[in-house]
Amino acid sequence: MDEPISLDKDRYELVKTIVAAMYQRLVETVITDIKSLPDNCRQSGDDSKLKDVWEEFKYEIQREQSILFFAYEDTIQRICARQVAELDRERQQLLWLWSDGYYDWNDEDDKIPWGEMVTDALAKELYDRVCSVANNEELAIDPDEERDRERHEEDMRLDRLQSEPDKDDSTEGDSMSGPDE
Repeated sequence: MDEPISLDKDRYELVKTIVAAMYQRLVETVITDIKSLPDNCRQSGDDSKLKDVWEEFKYEIQREQSILFFAYEDTIQRICARQVAELDRERQQLLWLWSDGYYDWNDEDDKIPWGEMVTDALAKELYDRVCSVANNEELAIDPDEERDRERHEEDMRLDRLQSEPDKDDSTEGDSMSGPDE
């Protein structure tokens, strides 16, 4: 097999950059859609420090998944599938070439496939990329750290209360010593 010439390598890198930008735009659109989900889609409750579904999803990806994590997965996978479905066929095929689905393809035909094989692989690729962002993006607020901080502040407040002399005891002692003298 002939070694690719420099121009082919340059072209490959340029196309790779364009595809990466296309995926990034899709990921940003999915995250925007997740952030715009209504409050009733949140699972952590009204008293949660996490402000939206995206923050809850990031927390569960980074820390510990709740038993209801499948609801996040299902919702976000549907958002990803919707974004993929909105792409025209050529964009889907181009993005598919840079997905794990391409490596699973072993058709003897040199034509790029079309249909569910492509859209399912793209939706999975997009979901995986969204999960990667969720795993690496800093939490706006860390409920674990916030809870620890609140506990520490409460402990400090209780320590101060215990270390202060009881004002009632000192007042009683003064009034009792007065008449006996």
